Amino acid sequence: MKMNLNIKNKKIVILSLVLLAGIAMYFYLGSFFQSGVDYYGSFMREETGTRGPALYAGKTEYGETEIALTTMKETDKFLEISIDGQSREYVMESSTDGQKIRLFDSNNSLIFSGTLDSENGIISTNASDSISYYGYKPVISEQYDEKNPDPILVVILANRLNERYRGNLSMLIFSVLILLSLLIDMIFPKFFFRLKNLKFKGEVELPSMYMRMQKYSWMISPLLIIIFLYMAL
Repeated sequence: MKMNLNIKNKKIVILSLVLLAGIAMYFYLGSFFQSGVDYYGSFMREETGTRGPALYAGKTEYGETEIALTTMKETDKFLEISIDGQSREYVMESSTDGQKIRLFDSNNSLIFSGTLDSENGIISTNASDSISYYGYKPVISEQYDEKNPDPILVVILANRLNERYRGNLSMLIFSVLILLSLLIDMIFPKFFFRLKNLKFKGEVELPSMYMRMQKYSWMISPLLIIIFLYMAL
């Protein structure tokens, strides 16, 4: 009777944990799959439900940052980057097919001229430099930084070429695999032991050392899952 009661209590605890984990995962995934853009290593989330320009917001080392993108006539774009109350404005002029590009700053000075090959992910300058915008690392120098971004990054932002989800999918999958193995081990304590020892037939009795290590893993694994999920964001 006592054994049945312990099994029942154990199942209630496991089901409660699964329910709480499901609720937490629902809110977590909402943040994980939030769309946005990269800006000098910082994730700028897309503000949905806003009227007017496409708006991305986040925080860089210089403070609160907003990136507003407005489509002007045809393929021309207006981009405004505001950091801690200070803003910079850019106008990108494009040919009808969107391949030839010219970028002007707020002083109407030409700061970039080149072509965009979206099929191959290449931005080319008039100096014949070809740059892949996949995983592009913006220039950080005395001339360019978060407050004065390099022109290639501005072109990428204006064409929304570096949009992505906030989270790291591979890290999320790794965390889910650990969670699944933990749940299997708690619901079926002999499963992994039997998997390692397929030569045994019938009932098996878990060694005391294995049971002790198993309980330690039940305490450590949730902490590892939380750490990996945090790192995935």
